[in-house]
Amino acid sequence: MPPTKIHTHPIFPFLQFLTLIFLSDFLTIFFTFFADFSPNFFGFSREMTILIFFLAVKIFISFWIFLKWIFDFYFIENGVLIHRRGIFFPHISEFIIREIENISYSSGFFGKLFGFGRVSIRFANEKFEFRRIPDPSHFVELLHAHQQK
Repeated sequence: MPPTKIHTHPIFPFLQFLTLIFLSDFLTIFFTFFADFSPNFFGFSREMTILIFFLAVKIFISFWIFLKWIFDFYFIENGVLIHRRGIFFPHISEFIIREIENISYSSGFFGKLFGFGRVSIRFANEKFEFRRIPDPSHFVELLHAHQQK
């Protein structure tokens, strides 16, 4: 079987991005109307300075959210399931698929609505749970296919 790379479901960075927009817009309005700053900063008005600051923060955090999503993935190859997450200091977990004793998956209401869920994998003495898996039934099928290989 060819190697398979699966990212966590994209709805989660999207929700983080929406939260960021809501919070930064709220803070921009709050600081523009209620905070008392000096009238000029580098030749800009107070309102323009606040808008530029929060726009820069939005861009930086949006980029960070995207990078976190890009570097959080599952990779299945040669009978090994690899979970990698982290940008600067990656945390890599490896699981030998042949040693899996039981695989199950579940989805809550929103998981069924948006197509994501949780996959639980049980080994002889440990249980691991992978969250935010897009199409968990397909992920389990991939694991079964690699397990029988």
